Amino acid sequence: KGEKNFRLFDDALAGFCVGIAFLLKYQAGIQLVVFFVCLLCSFRLKKEEISTAVVRYLVLLAGFALPVLATLGVLWGIGVWPDFVRWSLLGSIKYIQAGQETIPFFSNLAFRGGAFIVSTALIWVLAFRAVRDRDFFRSSFRLLLLIWFLMTLIPVAMGGRFYGHYF
Repeated sequence: KGEKNFRLFDDALAGFCVGIAFLLKYQAGIQLVVFFVCLLCSFRLKKEEISTAVVRYLVLLAGFALPVLATLGVLWGIGVWPDFVRWSLLGSIKYIQAGQETIPFFSNLAFRGGAFIVSTALIWVLAFRAVRDRDFFRSSFRLLLLIWFLMTLIPVAMGGRFYGHYF
């Protein structure tokens, strides 16, 4: 909706939703990187459009920060911040590290990642056909979807587990 109306409220709301998603699952934070990469891709635009894109991204970041900082403030205020850091943040980091140390990355990628690709082959074929279309990259929304798809592979691969529900 923000791409159609160019309203800052829509950008802030999108950031707020990403912030809520991040609180529920940290991997959702990759969406901030996706929007930033889309912003970088918009540098082929005119000078005034670039400043508009930068302002919109900053508003999106502010929307993201609102629920995250509010939640962190509440956790600090009720005195459970150290527990949150230990069980949530450090626990997630240790889960990723344990996967990187004990799980054979490439065999897991081939087995589980390959099984996912084979089971969704029709979607992959249609996606690649769409990207080969010359008009595909003229749409900023399509570019966003492509970057979003590629960047979400990063959190999927972080622990080396490649479970089906990660995709």
